[in-house]
Amino acid sequence: MKILLVIFGLFLFAGCIEENQISDIDVIETDAEWSNGIQYDGCSWHFSVLQKDSSIVNLAADEASLAKIEKAIGTIDGSNYNVSVHMKYSLTGRKKEIECGWGSKTSMDEIKVREITRL
Repeated sequence: MKILLVIFGLFLFAGCIEENQISDIDVIETDAEWSNGIQYDGCSWHFSVLQKDSSIVNLAADEASLAKIEKAIGTIDGSNYNVSVHMKYSLTGRKKEIECGWGSKTSMDEIKVREITRL
């Protein structure tokens, strides 16, 4: 009976391990454009990443990443802006709504920025 309690306790402990732990495999390193094109009917602040197949994927930073981005790049305001960056990020598994031109919104994959530098 004690053995079953110990085994059950180990399973319970293993289930309490924080799910937000990201392995190095889940961290992606790339160059990107941090841009805000809302003034010309584009979309508000997001990252555009050129993929190996020459397609472009747009990604939205989570709220916790905005302070890190602002520290590396400067004040995030409503001006028309485009900044080349090098960053390490991981996907959060969530979608984020980004405001675009004409009052529309688009859904982008949300990311957590781990490191970012201006190019």
